[in-house]
Amino acid sequence: MRHTTKLLGLLLLSGLAAAAPITVQTLTYPPDGQDALRSETLKVPYVQGNNAAARINTALYLSQFNAPPPHQPHTLGKADKLDAVGTASLNFNVVRNDERVFAIHLEGEGCGAYCENFDQYLNFDARDGRLLLPDTLFTPAGKHALNEQMRLERRKRYRAELAQLQREYKQARQQHANKDTLDDLDARIALNQDCLAGTEPANEVNGQAESFYLAYLVQANSLRLDGGRCSNHASRALDDVYDVVIDLPLSTVRPWMSDYGRKLLLGDSKSASTPSLAGRVWQGKIGAAAVTLWVRDEKANHLDALYFYDKYRTPIALSGSHDGNTVQLDENDAQGKPSAQFLLRLDGDSLLGEWAGKQTLPVKLAP
Repeated sequence: MRHTTKLLGLLLLSGLAAAAPITVQTLTYPPDGQDALRSETLKVPYVQGNNAAARINTALYLSQFNAPPPHQPHTLGKADKLDAVGTASLNFNVVRNDERVFAIHLEGEGCGAYCENFDQYLNFDARDGRLLLPDTLFTPAGKHALNEQMRLERRKRYRAELAQLQREYKQARQQHANKDTLDDLDARIALNQDCLAGTEPANEVNGQAESFYLAYLVQANSLRLDGGRCSNHASRALDDVYDVVIDLPLSTVRPWMSDYGRKLLLGDSKSASTPSLAGRVWQGKIGAAAVTLWVRDEKANHLDALYFYDKYRTPIALSGSHDGNTVQLDENDAQGKPSAQFLLRLDGDSLLGEWAGKQTLPVKLAP
C-alpha cells in the first residue's frame, strides 16, 4: 500500500511538472549612455517555466531585440547585446496565460526622426511556444473578412466624426467664431475626409485581400484587432478618432479560423493538421556546436529565419524554401554573397540534414 501511495505521489508530481505554468519576470534595462534618446529604464519581460516557455522567451527576444534572451534573469546591460536603440520607454502586460495561449502586450515610445507611442502584440501557442502568425490562425478568406471588419469600423467612425465636425463648423460660422477656430475645424474636416476616402474597398486578388495589415491580440474570449490611426505624426493632433480598435468575440471569428486556430483558440476536438514552420524555435547541433534556429515567417513556401550559435549568441539571417518535407536555408556573408546552406528534411517535428559551408557538418534540430 505504501509503495502504491508513493508511486501515485510521483505520478502526480510528474503531472504537475509537465503542466508547470508559464511565469513572467520583469527585467530592468537602465540607460547605458549609448542612446541619447533614452533616459528611462526599460521594463522587459522574461518568460520562464516549461520548454514551451523557453521557446516563447527566445522568440520574444529575437523578434523585439534581435538578440537571444539572457540565460538567467538579471539586470540587463551592454553585455546582453539587445538592440534597443530608439526605444525611449518600454513596459508590458500579460493579457492571457493559460494552457493554450500566452499573449503579451508591449507598449512604449520609439524614436527615430520623431518619437511615437507604440503597441506591440505577441501571441504564442502555450503548448509548444510557437509565435502565432495570421497565416497560421486564419484562412485566406478569414484574413479578408477580418480586414473587412476593420475597414467597415473605420468607415463608420470617420463618417460619424465628419458629421459631428460639419455640425460644429456650421454652428461656429453662425456664431461668428474667430479665424483660428474655423481654420482648426477646416483642418479636422479635411483630415477626416481623407481618412474616410481611405476606407474604400482595397484592391483584391481573386476575391481575397492582398495582405493582412492588422495587429491582433488573442484575449480570453475575444480577438482584438488594432488598425492604428489614419493621421501621420504632423497631423495627429487633429485626429479625434485616433486608433481604431475593435474586440470580436471568438465565436464570431470562428468561421474565419483555420482548423489549427479553432483547435487552439476554441478547444475544438477535431484534429488539426500541423501548420507551417512559421514562428517555431528549434534547438540542436551543427556538428558538435549547439545552435538555435527560429523561423520568423513563411509565405508561399518562402522562409525568413535566423539562427545563432549558443556559444557566440549572434543572430545570423537566413532565407530559403519549404517544399513538403524538404527545407533549404541559405546564409550570406557581410557582402551579401552566399556563404553557407542548410539542406534539411522534416522528420516528425525534428529537422535533420547537413550544413555546408567551408566544411559539411551534420545537423540535428528538435523543438
